[in-house]
Amino acid sequence: MTECVSNHRAVIYDRGGINKLWELTDLSRVIWDRRRDAISEATIDLSGATCLAQNDTLKQIRSSRHELVIFRGQ
Repeated sequence: MTECVSNHRAVIYDRGGINKLWELTDLSRVIWDRRRDAISEATIDLSGATCLAQNDTLKQIRSSRHELVIFRGQ
């Protein structure tokens, strides 16, 4: 598992990765693991003032419908 936050972005897509729905901001920690040709796991922590503003968005996320995509670097 890799843990860091600098230069990472977290975006929620409809399953399949075609439709971008929400970009989560104010990431305080990102833990991710990538396995080739397999489903990976990740944990993100949000903090700051926008965390409360994103609360309604977070309530809409469903594992059966959405996927978390983490971009690192530029």
